[in-house]
Amino acid sequence: MKSILNLKNALLLPALIVLFFSAYAQLDKNKKYQVATVAFYNLENLFDTIIDPDTNLILGKIASEFFRERKISISQSNINLIINKCNN
Repeated sequence: MKSILNLKNALLLPALIVLFFSAYAQLDKNKKYQVATVAFYNLENLFDTIIDPDTNLILGKIASEFFRERKISISQSNINLIINKCNN
């Protein structure tokens, strides 16, 4: 029981600080702010420009299994065509 009270006390102070600053930020509504954005990109994919031929085989197997499980009739050549269109 004592640890629960310590946890409540530990969470109470940050909650009050956030509440105070959010209320204080609402006081001056005439301020103009400049918004900046930051973009992130997966650098591993940025430098991986080589299409591995094994990737197409793996995607073909996954797609074939996907269509077979759902009982959708599609030929392997059409699956390969879809995969090639996605790579280009």
